[in-house]
Amino acid sequence: MFSDQSRFSLRSDSRRTLIWRAPGTSYNQENTIERHRYGGAGWLVWGEIILGSRTDLHVQSVMMTGHIHRDVIWNSMYV
Repeated sequence: MFSDQSRFSLRSDSRRTLIWRAPGTSYNQENTIERHRYGGAGWLVWGEIILGSRTDLHVQSVMMTGHIHRDVIWNSMYV
C-alpha cells in the first residue's frame, strides 16, 4: 500500500524567508528549529493506492494523529 497526504492552510503564507546553508548541512541541529507551519484552520487530504485498487480520497479538517491515520488506513483495507 502507498499512502500520500497533503496539508492545506487556510491562511496566507506570504512571509516566507529563504535562507542559504552550506551544502549538506540542512539537517544539522544548529540549522533546524521546531515550528508549527500551519497554525490555524486547515484541511488534510490523503488517499491510498493498493495493488489493483485504491481507496476513497479522505478530507479531514481536524488534527491528524498517528492513531487516526492508522485507523483510517485499517478501515479502508478491511471494509
